[in-house]
Amino acid sequence: MADYAWGDDPVIVIMILACTLAGVISIPRFQRMIPYVVGSMFRWKATMWIDESVPLSRDRNLLFAVCVLPLCLICSKYYLYAPEVLQGLSPWQHTLALVGVVMGILLYKALFTRILSRRLGDGVWIVFYNDFNRFIIVAVAFMFLGGLLPLAKVLVPTVRTILFAVYAVAFASFFYKNWQILSWKGLRFKAILYLCGLELAPLVLLVTGSLIF
Repeated sequence: MADYAWGDDPVIVIMILACTLAGVISIPRFQRMIPYVVGSMFRWKATMWIDESVPLSRDRNLLFAVCVLPLCLICSKYYLYAPEVLQGLSPWQHTLALVGVVMGILLYKALFTRILSRRLGDGVWIVFYNDFNRFIIVAVAFMFLGGLLPLAKVLVPTVRTILFAVYAVAFASFFYKNWQILSWKGLRFKAILYLCGLELAPLVLLVTGSLIF
């Protein structure tokens, strides 16, 4: 998918305008939530503060919804996830397919957490929603870097490498913070098993799917 073709797609332009409008409307929420969301990457207690506050958790969930399409647009633009089955799609179709992938992963994690919560307690839902914090951070970082680096004449392969590195750092950081949360809940050993099913299984499926399909 050539970069010029991606930017010239009229549906993509409409999507970008819709994301821009949603982003402008959500600026007050971003201003309130960013300190907490960024804090959750470094302090597991910040995650607890968000989860225990109805207004903060509501704003976090709304920002997650706002960030889904922009993140998928960036992933489509730089071809960050493009198994062969998606390569024949137009840019806007590819973007919507990525939205479907995100929703599928979210559904899997919700079902997995609901099943495990019967054995491990409701504390696992804190970890489930902490994934929203990571998603927001990654989406904002991708939008910033995906827009800034091309202006600095950084080559597309280098941009892709940087974006993958950002995701890897966020993934590792939140994996460790989630383990800390579950350990604080008294689930130190079971936390590893739960996080493998919650975090590693979807990642393995995505990588495997990209290789097979």
